Amino acid sequence: MQNAHMSVLESKITTLLEQFDTLKKDNIKLKSQQLVWRQEREKLVKQNDLARQKIGIMIEKLRAMENSDE
Repeated sequence: MQNAHMSVLESKITTLLEQFDTLKKDNIKLKSQQLVWRQEREKLVKQNDLARQKIGIMIEKLRAMENSDE
């Protein structure tokens, strides 16, 4: 009877260890993806800021041209 309990316990421990390994690998993969997305977001924010600056400069130039025509 005791051998049966030990066998069941060993089986459960093995299953838990396998699940732990799977979750650990998944966690590493998710952290890697998060880093890539964070870097991509930073790049897009910089591009957006640059575009906003360029548009602001163009608007200023258009206003200056409009004022010089008056």
